Amino acid sequence: MTRRILGYGLLGLALLILPLYLATYSIYIINIIFIYIILALGLNILIGIAGQFGLCHVAFMGIGVYTYALLRIHLDLPFPLAILAGALLASLVGFIIALPAIRLSDIYLALATFSFGEFLQWVFNSWDSVTRGPNGLQIPAARIGSFKFISDESVYYLILIVMILIILLTISILNSKFGRGFIALRESEPAAKAAGVNVTVYKALAFAISAFYAGIAGGLYGVLLPFIHPSSLGFMTTILALSMIVVGGMGSIPGAIIGACALGVIPELMREFVFLQEMVYGLVLMLFMAVIPNGLYGLFLRLKSGLAGRSAA
Repeated sequence: MTRRILGYGLLGLALLILPLYLATYSIYIINIIFIYIILALGLNILIGIAGQFGLCHVAFMGIGVYTYALLRIHLDLPFPLAILAGALLASLVGFIIALPAIRLSDIYLALATFSFGEFLQWVFNSWDSVTRGPNGLQIPAARIGSFKFISDESVYYLILIVMILIILLTISILNSKFGRGFIALRESEPAAKAAGVNVTVYKALAFAISAFYAGIAGGLYGVLLPFIHPSSLGFMTTILALSMIVVGGMGSIPGAIIGACALGVIPELMREFVFLQEMVYGLVLMLFMAVIPNGLYGLFLRLKSGLAGRSAA
């Protein structure tokens, strides 16, 4: 226990001093990874914990970022309230969409939610009078009083704090009756019903919580970037988010974090080779599903268990 506390303390100290030793571009990449961690945690609750194969997660992120941007542009709403408003709207839409969608399962649920995600992508790209469509939307800098979050270093600490709060919230949810209900739902719907779990409510709740996380990620994305374009919220980002939880390990918080850290750098590394990204994501997904189905965190636990077994022997 003492060793674990010491490890968390050292990790926290490293995160606090990291911007002092890194170039601005490296800090920007880390900010993106932190946002992906929030996005992956939300998708992991939906797919990995509750077992609902939804593919419209990035659409909820789009609701978050566009709501944030429009509230900042037209109402000059304080940025924390704008982020929260975007997350709550995304959560509400997620809950509403879930009600008809949860009557479906497996591939049919995936196709229905994917269709909704593509519809929202079309809305973001075509509603010129609101989103400015393919011309993109300029977002005012977030500020507290006279202080503006315009540097990657200043945004870093904001995103870090929110990410830590989201991780703690996720731990709390998974250790609550809701988390146990989600796991029961994933393992067996009939058994969950027999145990007194309201399947309809829990499915809708999983969508709502997942969408809330995506909305938070979208709001922070709007704080980080002064400009938002619909292309950043397309199908490839959906596949990236799905790949993160598959690579890291579905159903666990460390898995979502590891997957986001492992794959979060790919879009930046392949910025000059966008046409190859689909191939890379496809190969990664096939490799892990075929060879390491439990992801990197599952592999780590298996190796750790094997080493412990040998030591005991």
